[in-house]
Amino acid sequence: MTNTPQPTTVQSSENYSCTSLLTGVSSGTSTTTISGSYSCVISLQPFSATSTYHWNTGQTSTAEYDVTLVRAANNTTVVTAVGTVTAGLGQGAAFTNVIVKPALNLTACASNGLAQLTGPATLSLLL
Repeated sequence: MTNTPQPTTVQSSENYSCTSLLTGVSSGTSTTTISGSYSCVISLQPFSATSTYHWNTGQTSTAEYDVTLVRAANNTTVVTAVGTVTAGLGQGAAFTNVIVKPALNLTACASNGLAQLTGPATLSLLL
């Protein structure tokens, strides 16, 4: 990504370790791909997405959610996804995922662009 919006495909890979007293889930992964016109400049335009989570038990959960982005004063970006589990384990459950992306490299945004960002995430499925 650069400072100029351009057609971009964003792929997000998430790895979780977790605790569930009722389901036996202790870890999971997810890969989400979205396409649109993106840049390093934060967009106030919310968007929707769908992700499928693969759990260590062999089960999956598919969530549909709305995403909002907020740029903090320290230049980190907080991505908040809120929706519902639409299929699989926890179907009908509330879904919340908060991801904190580190401060952008403004020099890279102004020149060759950013290839990737890494940051912590907190996923909640209320089963």
